[in-house]
Amino acid sequence: MTLLILSAADLWLGYEETSKKYLLHNYVLINDGSGSMVGVPDAIPAMLSGNRIFFETLKQSDRKDDERDLVAQVVFSNGAYVVSYFREDYDNLMRKMELTNWTSPPLNMGTDAGSGLWSALQLSLKKNQQNGGHAYTNEEMKFLIARVRGMESELSLNKALEEKTNVIRNELNGYVFIVFTDGMFDLSSSPEFISPTKTIQLCKKLGIKVYVISVGSANGELSELVKSTGGTMMFIKTNNDRKAIAALYKKTAEEELRSTKNFVEQKKRYYYKWFAIPALALLFIWIVLKNTVSRSLTES
Repeated sequence: MTLLILSAADLWLGYEETSKKYLLHNYVLINDGSGSMVGVPDAIPAMLSGNRIFFETLKQSDRKDDERDLVAQVVFSNGAYVVSYFREDYDNLMRKMELTNWTSPPLNMGTDAGSGLWSALQLSLKKNQQNGGHAYTNEEMKFLIARVRGMESELSLNKALEEKTNVIRNELNGYVFIVFTDGMFDLSSSPEFISPTKTIQLCKKLGIKVYVISVGSANGELSELVKSTGGTMMFIKTNNDRKAIAALYKKTAEEELRSTKNFVEQKKRYYYKWFAIPALALLFIWIVLKNTVSRSLTES
């Protein structure tokens, strides 16, 4: 009876089990829609072709349908504009980008790459909050936008913001920004414009990988900054080379598809069997003895 009571108590001990799984991603494709891009024949179609190859590569991954990566899309010129929020229907996402009117304002103008990166950051922070994660307050966001502007070349956060950023960093798993640009933008800071340099520095603090596909000569400062996030700076000679652009998008997707993450699961080990099995065995023996030896003794 004691063993049966212990079995019914359902005793257990907790333990951790570590497993390695493919990392699910939240990508943001950030595409340059400036006049220097639109003015080059076939440059936009070549960029879109690269986007399409990126989606096709994601489709061909061997993951289950309920484990598909999500993709959001942003375009920038004088400012940044969200084409689509994070979704997994890749064909519709591609269709939205193809329907963008690249030749009319607010596109086909300047090259505010900082706004493109900042818009991608806002999308990522919003998604994290919707998933139950932490978020910056309105006052903290005002301070952040002020810090990514200004004349300083380094992003400086106060202690409270550093602590909040570290908390959010632990929740932003698998966020990746992929920027396509003809490279004709200013990395320097000013009070009027969002600094690409300081925005990428914030991405690094938040654990967001940044890849940049850039046309033209290599930019050493930007290359080192991008590398510090875990991403890569990639260069092509002309922005209408479809094969080269497609190859870089495919390479980026394949590299990220191979990334894994260690997951630690809290599990319970139950011990009711340790008590139930001997209890049932003793009960069986008692029944046998009661109906054999005990009966013969009482009957005699």
